Amino acid sequence: MRRIFVVLCVLSCWSCANVVSPTGGAKDVTPPQLKKSIPPLRTIYFDQGGFELEFDEIVNLENIYGQLIVSPPMKGSPEVKYHKRKVTVAFDKDDLLDSTTYTFNFGNAIVDYNEKNQLKNFTYVFSTGSYIDSLSVSGKIIDAYTKEPIENMVVLMYRSLEDSMPLTSLPNYFDISDENGLYTIGNIKEGRYKIFALEDMNQNYLYDLPAERIGFLNDFIDLDSSIVGVDMNIFNEENELQYVLSRKVEPYGKLNYTFNKPFKNLEINLVDEVFEKDEYLTEITEGKDSLNIWFPDYEDSFLLILKDDTSFIDTTNMEVIPIFSMENPPILTISSNLKGDVDLNKSLDLQFNNPITKWKFSFVTLFEDSLEVEIEPYFLDSLHLKLRIPYKWKEGKKYYLVAGLGSFTDFYYSGNDIYELKFGSQEESFYGKIKLNINVGDMKPPFIVQLLDKEKKVIQEEFIEESKLLIYSYLRPEEYGFRLIQDLNGNGKWDTGKYDEMIQPEPVVYFPNLAKVRSNWDVELSWEIELIE
Repeated sequence: MRRIFVVLCVLSCWSCANVVSPTGGAKDVTPPQLKKSIPPLRTIYFDQGGFELEFDEIVNLENIYGQLIVSPPMKGSPEVKYHKRKVTVAFDKDDLLDSTTYTFNFGNAIVDYNEKNQLKNFTYVFSTGSYIDSLSVSGKIIDAYTKEPIENMVVLMYRSLEDSMPLTSLPNYFDISDENGLYTIGNIKEGRYKIFALEDMNQNYLYDLPAERIGFLNDFIDLDSSIVGVDMNIFNEENELQYVLSRKVEPYGKLNYTFNKPFKNLEINLVDEVFEKDEYLTEITEGKDSLNIWFPDYEDSFLLILKDDTSFIDTTNMEVIPIFSMENPPILTISSNLKGDVDLNKSLDLQFNNPITKWKFSFVTLFEDSLEVEIEPYFLDSLHLKLRIPYKWKEGKKYYLVAGLGSFTDFYYSGNDIYELKFGSQEESFYGKIKLNINVGDMKPPFIVQLLDKEKKVIQEEFIEESKLLIYSYLRPEEYGFRLIQDLNGNGKWDTGKYDEMIQPEPVVYFPNLAKVRSNWDVELSWEIELIE
């Protein structure tokens, strides 16, 4: 069903009388049927200021504001009224273009009074010229990255071939994609067109908001017969402006920033230099789109300024609550990456809530079936927030890890309580394997091949230059998918499109089915990648 507001209509009901439904008999499941229209449907040389529809029973209009689509759009907003069996639509006839076919699609707005049976996609068509245009264009709107169909995207067609049309002008024709991403623009005049898809968030048929998604064809369409399969990938452009999505001040002097995009060269400045640079700690996440800062104990507020390559991002008035004045002083907590038994090919990682400044690895002990085994822990990051405990796990064993009292001391001088972790290891036969023979043909490398879980979360990533056999071992008995990205600029990640330069998003293709892995089984798959457009 169509849920987007398209044409502002004035809706009124003339009837004030109560209509009583008859009782008894079979339930009515038949929608209203058009009995007569004035002027008739498909009238040519149309020169009226509106039209009237008469149905075979009393009707209501439901959500007419979000259902009615007029193509091409008019300058003014039609006024829609209904009374008993009649629906009238009025507009300024001076808004009508010469020799143009107009389509009024009521969506599912027309229903019968008693049972609300919908007259689906009822359309009234007329022409101000000598004939009704009959050509059509249809296709599908999909997300450029996920390849999922997108609903409520406005598909715009222009007679002008300028690429700037969605920025400046209303379309000559348009439609709105349904829940399956499908659209059909009908009653089009023969000619050459540019076509775009737009997430029209402010419903003005213009690409004028930074958050609006857009899709387009690089070439024009020569329309001399109806065309199907005009599909478009819709995407968000990368915002050139860097800004803070969220800012969170946590107790004891921790500040977290999340940015709209990765920063290039982040600069942190403290007004009045209340701390020296070596007195506070910073953590930049791997994607460079999040920042954590830990400040020491302090009894006043201060200003913090962030810049990226000289561009101003944010100013924060930072107030640190003195630690020793708090009823609940900071506590050092430890967690692990385990969710059940440890996988034979994985390491055990411990995560700390605050940076660690002192540690005693001799206080950390691992037992295998009650026997102590030798381990050599090491930190994975410069702030000592994550500790890795590498070990060659043996199948079917029981393990016990203990970190004694005071094994670790954090930035706020807090030590850990005794930390204990009991877990087992999987049997080798628990796992399955996928052998993926991927053929990229003559496509331009490089490529990114991603192993996905069934929610499309990346589990593993490979970079290849040519056709290759990829082997994925130690897979749990679950369902897996694959995604291939044609990394055209070779930067190791997927890049979105850029409308003003007419650059399409980097091509993405998914393996057609989920691969089901069973314990102690090998799954062999062949993937022929066709040319991605």
